[in-house]
Amino acid sequence: MRLSLVTAAAVALSAAATPIERASTSGINDYDCKAQPGKEPIVFLHGLPAPPGLNFLTKLPVFASKGYCVFAPTYGTTAGIIFAGAKVEDSSKEIAGVVDKVLASTGASKVNLVAHSMGTLVAAYYLKFDGGGDKVKTYVGFGPVYNGTTEASLRLLKQWIPGLTDAFCPGCIDAVPPSDVIDRLHEGGVTVPGPTYTNIMSKLDLQVTPYTSGRIDEEGAKNIVLQDACPSDIAGHIGMAVDPNISNMIQWAIDGRNGPLPKCKPFFLAI
Repeated sequence: MRLSLVTAAAVALSAAATPIERASTSGINDYDCKAQPGKEPIVFLHGLPAPPGLNFLTKLPVFASKGYCVFAPTYGTTAGIIFAGAKVEDSSKEIAGVVDKVLASTGASKVNLVAHSMGTLVAAYYLKFDGGGDKVKTYVGFGPVYNGTTEASLRLLKQWIPGLTDAFCPGCIDAVPPSDVIDRLHEGGVTVPGPTYTNIMSKLDLQVTPYTSGRIDEEGAKNIVLQDACPSDIAGHIGMAVDPNISNMIQWAIDGRNGPLPKCKPFFLAI
């Protein structure tokens, strides 16, 4: 059964998951955490509309347990409930402040940036327009949406109830072409010198359509199609958030993309 972004929103909100504000004993959102040599802090950017504690339920503890200072801010909140629903430009500036705070508190000179779904559009915008290129070492996006999505529910929202969308989820408008944000991002190229860009897409992604919206065909960018690398992994857009193969690919990218991709395990969460 096809799961639309509107349905996904209902699922996420009904899960009653609250954002992780601080977990000082876990290394998650702990501004007393100090970066270890060779382990730049990792900032995770959630998608729409899942709060970070839900979006990265399995990934945050995995990387915190490896000794990374891990941060998963709640950003882009509109109407008090839509996470990552604000205009991309506004969310980008919000993330710029978060990264600056992380660098100042951890003592690191750069961070690693990991984003899912709508977070990838915000991340790419931040890297290009709000100073992220000088402050990010490694960027990894999974379920990325740099070219927008033709997914039906968002397109209908934009076309038929634009006033409501403007009020409650202006970021939704940014993610559906034609989009001034997407046009500006691609003008002169998406990437900037400095960070490495790694993009992980799923052929079974029903929210980012076509899934190839997540490709960046520019120098220094690495594009991975999940099912080409891991034929027994059928994760879709949501499943990638809890897929251990994605976590391993993130680590591979952070480690400098040295050697072949990590070995995969079967994963059967086809959503």
